[in-house]
Amino acid sequence: MSDNVVTLIGEAVFARCLSAIKEERVRASKVIAGPPKEPFRGDKQLFIDDLEQALYASKIISYTQGFMLMRETAKEVKSNYTFSENRYFNLISGWLEP
Repeated sequence: MSDNVVTLIGEAVFARCLSAIKEERVRASKVIAGPPKEPFRGDKQLFIDDLEQALYASKIISYTQGFMLMRETAKEVKSNYTFSENRYFNLISGWLEP
């Protein structure tokens, strides 16, 4: 069994599980108000640019963790799969080059 930690994939599954219990979320929203809402006072374009970069980073992390899992699985099943054959791997590799 692999010792790789794939936190992003685990958190996505956890979020999906929470999403599935709508009745509890609705009940909780009636009891917990959350923080007060304040109008945004910053640079909106900078905020959007930061969001785009965060999304880009999360995609890289997600793909990286997926490939880590595939690599470890290939080792465990003694596969001779090479990632250079995978067009998505080649795409991600290109993103990671300086």
